[in-house]
Amino acid sequence: MRGNLTPLSQKDYDYTADINYFYSEDSLFNRIVPEPQGKGFSFDFKLNYQISEHSSFAARIQDAWAEIHWKDAPFTHAAAHSDTKQFDADGYVHIESHLAGIEGQRDYRQKLPAKTKLSLHHKVGPSTEAEINYWRLPLDDGYNLGIARSWKRNKLSIHYWPEPGAVGLGIELGRLSIAITSDKLDFEDARTLGINITF
Repeated sequence: MRGNLTPLSQKDYDYTADINYFYSEDSLFNRIVPEPQGKGFSFDFKLNYQISEHSSFAARIQDAWAEIHWKDAPFTHAAAHSDTKQFDADGYVHIESHLAGIEGQRDYRQKLPAKTKLSLHHKVGPSTEAEINYWRLPLDDGYNLGIARSWKRNKLSIHYWPEPGAVGLGIELGRLSIAITSDKLDFEDARTLGINITF
């Protein structure tokens, strides 16, 4: 959905909004629709490179090229505008939103956004390494600095995320990995909170 709001005075404004919307469940207008069927593909990319005896680089791009081709996907194309204006006794505008458009079903090609992780590791001891990790996700990107200590097939790590001011603690026990990240000790006050469990 995209639109414009234009103030005309302290009491009056104009607006327009355009909606171009494909879905399997209609969260905006609660339209009851059959679920579409689709087929797709995804190409992922992974690289591990040993820079030197103590340093290594890793790159992983999930959905580097990924699409889903939906058959008979429900859609709504509509527009809203401020043509229906009324003013109260104090001169303030009141607008009853008017939405007009079409609903239907048609084939739709959905491109999935890529998710990227880049890592640089450097050994600072026989079982200790420092690392820098960078993520680029569909809605955000960020990086962290960390240090990890390994023994046998296990690993204990601590990471710091500068932008949100969060600290992460992680442990890997063989194939089981658990990590908790937060910017507050009291999780109820946290603005950044992540819990990751992988097996």
